[in-house]
Order: sequence, then structure tokens, then C-alpha cells
Amino acid sequence: MGKELELDLENEPYSKLSKMADDLGLSLKRMCKHILEEFTFQGKVYGGVWPEGPGKRIIIDFPKYSSRVLKLKEKELK
Repeated sequence: MGKELELDLENEPYSKLSKMADDLGLSLKRMCKHILEEFTFQGKVYGGVWPEGPGKRIIIDFPKYSSRVLKLKEKELK
């Protein structure tokens, strides 16, 4: 069994992701789970000093590979 993760998203990204999930017939939670799991195959996150800080700057580098096809059974959609 996996680990549970709770996220707090701003309204705009939440609305956009919710619409994508609805269009696919997936729950938002299920779709985000697959997005994050796929990211780990070749995605990277870089961080460094932010001269104007205080704080850090973060660069998110999404995977460059051809997307894999996920096959979900009916019970896996929710």
C-alpha cells in the first residue's frame, strides 16, 4: 500500500486539473497520483540560491520521454 499525500492547490490549477480529470472520467486524486508517479521516471527538480531572496528558486524539469500508456480498469478510475 502506498503513502497518502495531502496537497493545497491554488484555485486556478485546481480548476484546470479538475476539468482534465472530469474529461477523462477519472477522479482528481487518481489523475494526480498518475501524474506524480510518471514524473518520477525521468523528471527532475533543481533548487538553488535565489539572489533576490531570502529563499530558494526551484526549476521543475518534466520528463522528456515518450509518454507511457496507462491502462486503468473501471474500478481504478475513482
